[in-house]
Amino acid sequence: MYDDLKGKTVVVTGSSKGLGAAMARRFGAEGMNVVANYRSDEEGARETVRAIEEAGGAARAGQPGPGVSCTLRGAGGAAAAVQADVSKDECVDALFDAAMFSFGGVDIWVNNAGIEVASPSDRKSIEEWQRVIDVNLTGVFAAAPSITFWIARCPASSSTCRRCTRSSRGRISPTTRLARRASAC
Repeated sequence: MYDDLKGKTVVVTGSSKGLGAAMARRFGAEGMNVVANYRSDEEGARETVRAIEEAGGAARAGQPGPGVSCTLRGAGGAAAAVQADVSKDECVDALFDAAMFSFGGVDIWVNNAGIEVASPSDRKSIEEWQRVIDVNLTGVFAAAPSITFWIARCPASSSTCRRCTRSSRGRISPTTRLARRASAC
């Protein structure tokens, strides 16, 4: 349906269930490479990846990199499940690096992750409130530098640009950072 999306790479935060899983599956059906992010529901993210595989037809298992729990490639697109807590800056960087490691770049980033603490406001602790703010707002803010850097360096097609070998914040290569951070997020 959208031929211009085929072969592009999308990161969908919070894609282990709900709207995030639905978006990730649709992107996969359009032939995109999908990074299905999750914080704690690994099985949900793996199910999202499996659904993308099935939508794409026959698939083969890929070699996941550090921090990538599974990678599958199908005719409709490829997918990888990646654990990262988007409320932590270093985990957002590791998620971005996992996308670069798995698919060579990022074309679209969907800030979908969000939480809600189901308690009346007058009974909500400051810790619960801070967690909501960290995931729902800080996670979006933390992703901006990496995405801005990548798009500015490779505006035509980040998935095909191979000259961008330094990290989004100019420190070390993405694969080195990914290996170091995989267990921290």
